[in-house]
Amino acid sequence: MSLSSGQSAFAQRTRSLSHALTRAFPTPSLLTPPAAGIDISDSSIKWMVLSPQPETHRIITYGEMY
Repeated sequence: MSLSSGQSAFAQRTRSLSHALTRAFPTPSLLTPPAAGIDISDSSIKWMVLSPQPETHRIITYGEMY
């Protein structure tokens, strides 16, 4: 029992430290590229590119080709 509680306390401290470091040193935007999605069907091709924003994502471009 003491081993398991010691492991969970260590895990909790590690997570807390990780969250603190993430807040102090956010990931540079260069390392978080835009996300792209594509839908290919028999009759069309659709695409959308998203850019990460604080707390959300923003549509950079989208389109459809028949």
